[in-house]
Amino acid sequence: MRFTVVLLLLGCALLVACNKSEQPASPAASAPAAAPSPAPQAAEKVPDYEFEPLTQADVDMYLAVMRESLQKFRNLPPADKAVLAQEADYYQHLKSGWHPAPTPQEQDLFKRSDDLHHLDDGVARQKGVSERYLAVREAIEGMVGPMKCGDSDCGQGEPEDDPALRKKQIEDDKKRKAIIQQDLVLLKPHAAEILSLATEIRMMGK
Repeated sequence: MRFTVVLLLLGCALLVACNKSEQPASPAASAPAAAPSPAPQAAEKVPDYEFEPLTQADVDMYLAVMRESLQKFRNLPPADKAVLAQEADYYQHLKSGWHPAPTPQEQDLFKRSDDLHHLDDGVARQKGVSERYLAVREAIEGMVGPMKCGDSDCGQGEPEDDPALRKKQIEDDKKRKAIIQQDLVLLKPHAAEILSLATEIRMMGK
C-alpha cells in the first residue's frame, strides 16, 4: 500500500514538472509579423515651364479649374460680395502718393478679397492638382490674359557679370523665348476665353 502511494506521489511530481517546462507560447510570439507599410508614392514632378512647353492637357486642366471657379465667383454669398464691393470702393477712392499702413480691418478686407480673386486655388486642391495647376497658371497668365507680361525681356533678369554665367544666361533666355513662342501657338485658340475668365475673377470691380 505504501509502495502504491509512493508511486502516485512520484507520478504527480513528474506531471507538475512537465507542465512547468512546457509554457504556452505568448500571443506576441505566435502572432504573424505585421505586413510592412506601403512606401509613400512619390509626388508628381511638376515641369519647369520656362524650359518645358505646355501641353494640351495642361491647358484643359487650367480651363476646367477656371470655369468651375468662375461659377463659384458668380454665386458668392452676400457677405463675400460685400467684401468685393468694399475692395472696389477702396481702390476707386485711393489717391496717389503716401498712404498710411492698412488698419487691421483693411488687412482683413484685403486678405479675404485676395482669397476670393483666387478661388481657383481651392478648386485645384479639391481636384488634387494644386501643385501642377499653380505652375500652369503662372505660365499661362504670364503669356495671356489681363496680367500677362508686356516686356520683351520678361523673366530675363539682370545680365550676369561673369562671362561664363552670362553665356549660360543668354543660352537659357533663347530657350525660354522659343518655349514661349511654342506655348503661344497652343494658347491662341483659347486666348479670348482665358482673358475673359482671368479678367472677371482676378480684377477688381469686374
